[in-house]
Amino acid sequence: MDAVHTGELGGTYGVACAAAFGAMECMREQDLTSAARRIGDVMLDRLTKLAERYPAIGDVRGRGAMVAIELAGGDSRTPDAAKTAAISAYCRSPGVLTLTSGTYGNCCGSCRRW
Repeated sequence: MDAVHTGELGGTYGVACAAAFGAMECMREQDLTSAARRIGDVMLDRLTKLAERYPAIGDVRGRGAMVAIELAGGDSRTPDAAKTAAISAYCRSPGVLTLTSGTYGNCCGSCRRW
């Protein structure tokens, strides 16, 4: 590093920093924090109501726009990855994208129409 002159050393770090600053500015200008909060409020309310009707939804959790349901078997406690995969596949048919996750692959969330 002693041999490098000012302005000679480049790399992806500077580009990543510039991208991060740009993303933060966009978040500030468009007030994306408030938008995420509103999305979360709507999603938590709707998914909680679904969980009251369907025992397969073992839990509803998240914050802001990152909300997910945890799917369980008949006892409402045993993780059900197969049911999660089936619901995720069903959502794709009308164009709703989901992300399956969780230690047991039984959480489904981050929905968005494409």
